[in-house]
Amino acid sequence: AVGFHPADAEQLLAVTDTGRVFSSGGCTAEAAPCAWAEHESPAQGGFGLVEFGHDGTWYLSGATVDTSARPEYQSGVWRSTDQGTTWTPINTGLYPSRIVWRLVRGVRPGEMLLGLWGGGFAATLHTDTP
Repeated sequence: AVGFHPADAEQLLAVTDTGRVFSSGGCTAEAAPCAWAEHESPAQGGFGLVEFGHDGTWYLSGATVDTSARPEYQSGVWRSTDQGTTWTPINTGLYPSRIVWRLVRGVRPGEMLLGLWGGGFAATLHTDTP
């Protein structure tokens, strides 16, 4: 999955189907190929989604359906205010599960909209500043 910065189309986030997170800046047709940097990820082992908040805060969701094979793998949503150096879980109120199928930047600053496995929907509202 790929996330685009809301104010700078040259900044991208990407997450692989195993939860690895990458960022790139300065991506333009003239600068192809882009340089990518890998970041620590709490979502290792499951598919993931990424999105930028209104101010550039990073949001990541990861989903591991079968945790019996690797109990250290987690499902949920995390946010990073330091470009992926640290991640804070923001899973409070996610029901019926923490497996996120859709992650979308909301209209209000700090708002993320989540589509959850099992038919749930959640909206989170966080201050986008550290």
